[in-house]
Amino acid sequence: MEIMETYAIERTLLLTNEEAAEVNTAITPDKQLYNLGVAHYAPIVRAMLMTPDFDFLDKWSQIELLGEHGLTQIDVLSWFTATAKERFQEKIDRSTVEKLADCLYASAMLKLRFPARQLCNHGPNGPGVVCFDKESDVVLFAGRRLKLAPVGKKDHYLRTALETGKVMACSINWYVCEKTGRTCYQAKIVFKGPKPTKKPAEKIA
Repeated sequence: MEIMETYAIERTLLLTNEEAAEVNTAITPDKQLYNLGVAHYAPIVRAMLMTPDFDFLDKWSQIELLGEHGLTQIDVLSWFTATAKERFQEKIDRSTVEKLADCLYASAMLKLRFPARQLCNHGPNGPGVVCFDKESDVVLFAGRRLKLAPVGKKDHYLRTALETGKVMACSINWYVCEKTGRTCYQAKIVFKGPKPTKKPAEKIA
């Protein structure tokens, strides 16, 4: 008997400005705050990585640089606390603010140690039902039909998933482009069925 497993594929959403604004209203204040944190600290992390002779594994060098760039754990918590109060009128409780600050601090430390990593800057969609229409290859959300990036001709993995997989769930994720500071959106689609085999050097859409 064949085991039916679940797997997820993320695809880029091609949103108009109006559609992006509507999706943004579904992102809760805590996710908005974290998004602001990523936009604020990404250039700081990049500046640290470009510092001559930077050695993250050197404890004293690390402590000194984190202090100079305002990236100690206390600094990050202070920034999140002040921004939550200023931008969201304390709609986010202190416990949540602390968790968000800890998450970003930990992600920044990982990026400093492994520069190829991205800051952990994507979160699940907010309230509202999100559905993936496999026949039309669009995401249905808030009465809209949101376009997805076309399936690549050589994307065997995604094509097989669309042909054989059963759609179980769909959510809208976002991330901040560290170079441009722009918010981009993706649909995370969960399929059930035999997981497709990825061909060598194949890129997932």
